[in-house]
Amino acid sequence: MNEDEYFFQKNQYIRLPLRLGEDSFKTGYISDNKINSLSNALLSFKYTMEVHGVEHYKIYATSALRDSKNSNDVIKQIFDLTGMKIKLIDGLKEAKVIAMGNPMEKLDFDKTYLYVDVGGGSTEYSIVRRGDDKKSKSFNIGYSLILPSFWANFKYSPGSKFWSLKQTKP
Repeated sequence: MNEDEYFFQKNQYIRLPLRLGEDSFKTGYISDNKINSLSNALLSFKYTMEVHGVEHYKIYATSALRDSKNSNDVIKQIFDLTGMKIKLIDGLKEAKVIAMGNPMEKLDFDKTYLYVDVGGGSTEYSIVRRGDDKKSKSFNIGYSLILPSFWANFKYSPGSKFWSLKQTKP
């Protein structure tokens, strides 16, 4: 089965903001402390999946790990500690995965929807029109990159504002 043919069923919603970008975007590396936190978080998800009888899953790493200089070492350490494999993905794949997690049957067929996911190092836009026509794009701007100097230096990622406006026109 092709990876894009899977569907997502949300059995439980758990959010564990580890803030890997606090390390990655400042120093270029994920610290041992953050690796330990990530390992513990993934083990908690592993046990939760066992309770729910999950047979197949994917673990995707986004901008914080993707942009760190020690990403390969982190992925190997996590596998050694948990037995769980992490796959690095680009921003476009991230945007598409986010859009896949939103149930299409609840959308009004005649409306256009914009899903925005603001992460630590990137922001993903996914536009759904007429029920299933998806367009997705990722921009390299996220809260970890803008918060330290937000008020003094905030600028739109090149093209993000105009791309959004163009894609959402009726």
